[in-house]
Amino acid sequence: MRKLYFIIPIILASIFLFFYLSERKVIHQRTEEANAKQQAEIQAKIKKDKEDRDRARAIAVAQSEERAAEREKKRLEEEAQKAQIQAARDALADALQERERAYKQKLKLTEDRSTGDAQLRRAREQIKLQRAQFDYIKNSVKEVTAKKSIYEQSYGKLEAAERIAAANEAARLAAATPKNNPLNHT
Repeated sequence: MRKLYFIIPIILASIFLFFYLSERKVIHQRTEEANAKQQAEIQAKIKKDKEDRDRARAIAVAQSEERAAEREKKRLEEEAQKAQIQAARDALADALQERERAYKQKLKLTEDRSTGDAQLRRAREQIKLQRAQFDYIKNSVKEVTAKKSIYEQSYGKLEAAERIAAANEAARLAAATPKNNPLNHT
């Protein structure tokens, strides 16, 4: 019996070894197939991950380019808006400057008009004064002309009276002087 205890395990171990050796190739093949399948899955997963990364990278690059284009578009819009604002400010400054210039010109023209009105009033006063002087001179000329004619008539009468007086004096002297007088040659 004791041998049996020894032989049974050896027989069982041999049976096990027989089955093991016969199944070892199958197990090894299954293990290799499982490993190959696992390697294929890993390679597929790596390939898929690489494709996903490439796709994500392409999407990221496209989004980055899109954001860059949007930033550039926004920058251009801001520059255009700044240019429009600056143009509006310049136009406003020009308009204010033109308004100020027009206001100063208006003040100058108002002052010139006031000066012109004052000069016109003085000129009209001068014209009135000169007309009055002209009328006075005209009336004075008429009076002088009238007085001149009176004076000329008076002077003519005075000369005639002096001639008559001289003739009378000469006649009186001639009548009073004797005939022998050397002054008389008649």
